[in-house]
Amino acid sequence: SYKGPLYNKIFKKFTDNRTPATQQTGPGGGGGGPFGGGGNRFGSFAQEQTASSYFYDVNSKLTFRPTKKDVLSLSFYNGTDDMDNSTSSSISIPFGGGGGGGGALGNLNSSSTDVSTWGNTGGSFKWSRQWGEKLYSNSLLSYSNYFSNRDNSRNINVPAQNSTTRNIKLGQLEDNSLTDFTAKIDLEYKISGSNKLEFGTQLTQNQIKYTYSQNDTVKVLDRNDKGKILAVYLQDKIRLFENRLNITPGIRATNFDVTGKTYFEPRITANYNLTEKLKIKGAAGIYYQMVKQVNREDISSGNRNFWVLANSSTLPVTKSEHLIAGASYETKDYLLDVEFYQKKNFGITEYTLRFVPQIGVGLRADETFFNGNETIQGVDVLFQKKFGSLTGWLGYTLSEAKRNVEAFSSKPYYSDQDVRHQFKAVGSKKIKNWDLAATFIYSTGRPYTSIIGAYSVEVLDETLRNFTNPSDKNANRFNAYQRMDLSATYNFNQNFNVGFSVFNALNRTNTWYKRFEVINEDGVSYLSTTNVNYLGLTPNIILSWKLK
Repeated sequence: SYKGPLYNKIFKKFTDNRTPATQQTGPGGGGGGPFGGGGNRFGSFAQEQTASSYFYDVNSKLTFRPTKKDVLSLSFYNGTDDMDNSTSSSISIPFGGGGGGGGALGNLNSSSTDVSTWGNTGGSFKWSRQWGEKLYSNSLLSYSNYFSNRDNSRNINVPAQNSTTRNIKLGQLEDNSLTDFTAKIDLEYKISGSNKLEFGTQLTQNQIKYTYSQNDTVKVLDRNDKGKILAVYLQDKIRLFENRLNITPGIRATNFDVTGKTYFEPRITANYNLTEKLKIKGAAGIYYQMVKQVNREDISSGNRNFWVLANSSTLPVTKSEHLIAGASYETKDYLLDVEFYQKKNFGITEYTLRFVPQIGVGLRADETFFNGNETIQGVDVLFQKKFGSLTGWLGYTLSEAKRNVEAFSSKPYYSDQDVRHQFKAVGSKKIKNWDLAATFIYSTGRPYTSIIGAYSVEVLDETLRNFTNPSDKNANRFNAYQRMDLSATYNFNQNFNVGFSVFNALNRTNTWYKRFEVINEDGVSYLSTTNVNYLGLTPNIILSWKLK
């Protein structure tokens, strides 16, 4: 999929894509200032954003059956996503001309590069064998690499009173790479018709690189972590009471060479058929994760997550305790499913530079990682219609996600991904050779930390440094997210079809994050806020051809 200049030209033919300029009114009186001079002068702010994006996926699999007992398969995957939210803006500002004078006008030009690229490459070789009536095995060798790069930098040209221009370059550069080599074997042994034993072992080698730089020169973080994970597991699938009760207890033991510790992970799942249609179910377990996803706080340009490897000091191994309970009622035509869940995470990590005023001066990585705990709980409700020409499902989730990291707040605060209500509706209808489908998503806004003020301080070298006052951690929320997707596919035969789909058919504006920028002129600081939005109306053409 590609969305760029050609798409923009087509889109403008059908929509009014003009963005009106906004006006900023400066302080009046005889005080001067960038908009001042006693005459209530104002400057105009115009913003132009060229949004482009593309993504692709390549997926392939080759399967070979040399004997009746063996299956060999080779798989490959590669996918890349690119999102460009770069912007340019120009502010016409008067300067000079104190008292009641009028002052000359100059243009403050600002260009922001905001390009994110991420993706995965992976491959695997799998050998499956049926050794006999009771023993079956799967052996796997795999490689995968996840990468994520972001260039979020700004160039600001500030006019001066002597007709010169001062260039200021700000921003961040990030590069994250996660490589995984894995060898594992899984075995199944049928003890009886109602009892099946599953066991296996896995060896994983991880290498995770992460670099984070500011202003092209200051390298804040530069990590290159390696670690080995050796795990063994055993679980028993048991059916009792004429197969009405299915219970699977199990345990997993994982050794992590970086910490030199072995972690034990007991778990259990069960479901019981009260009637042929009504079933209750539950699960509980303890899980450890050595590969950590860290939330990097960036109030001015939107938070980002990155991957690192746990260690024995600043980055603890994350422990998660899961509890799930639910029930389902299912017939051949309908399904109603309800699940309650709670997940407690210990050793979650956030990264921020807001508490480090002197970047690059004696800065250590362990001064910028902050650890804490998290609780996620909620309920999922699903209703599905499975028969007729019109099928689909309705889903609703009520949830809450709170974190407790002392560095940010003495009280728990909402996680970045906390969404109180989420509603999804999916419907599909078949009319002769046509397959029609629609999807609607609504969710309440995610929380974020805003900037409530800005000021400048003259430092020892007689230059001005901008400082900001953040709100309470995640004390604000974005507007609700809404999206409708539509698609229509025409089936010429079983092997060939052509379709057309529209992503965000209502062209709803949904905010991804907010960008805050401090503009300083004549000793007065101004705060500019820009909403960076997700994709609007995006058409797609689909072609499917199956070869036999």
